[in-house]
Amino acid sequence: MNALIITLLVAALSSQTAPVGAIESNLRETVRYLTEEIGERGYRDVGKLDKAANYIDQKLRSYGYDVKRQAFPFQGKTYYNIIAQSKGTNPVKEEILIIGAHYDTVAGTPGADDNASGVAGLLELARRRNPCPGRFGSWPFPWKSRRPLARNPWAAMCTQRVSARKA
Repeated sequence: MNALIITLLVAALSSQTAPVGAIESNLRETVRYLTEEIGERGYRDVGKLDKAANYIDQKLRSYGYDVKRQAFPFQGKTYYNIIAQSKGTNPVKEEILIIGAHYDTVAGTPGADDNASGVAGLLELARRRNPCPGRFGSWPFPWKSRRPLARNPWAAMCTQRVSARKA
């Protein structure tokens, strides 16, 4: 599964005339770091989630993004959304591109396909698309989680923006 996801991301990203080897190398390195250096990143292990958040934060800053951490409490612990924003190339347009990936894992797994590969894709898109009219976000809990997203301010903001666009 991991190889398929990386192959699809490489195919999508390489259409922009970047060296495919560099794209694939970046994707693989992110997946390797998150799965081997950090490993399982369940919501109960705030230390490992913080290590993953620091990695994502550092990468986005190195690509020139303004990065903010948005704290939110859940069951007595504090978790962080990592939000990176770049001013668009067209100051007249107010469009926002929101791309996100959760950085926690399923319990008992290192999370290669859930969701180190998603974080790798997010980071590579951020690297290749700066400057762009968008926000890139990473948060510790998946959208489909049973955990209440209403408590996650980043997820709530994304939902409000989508709802406003449909109106």
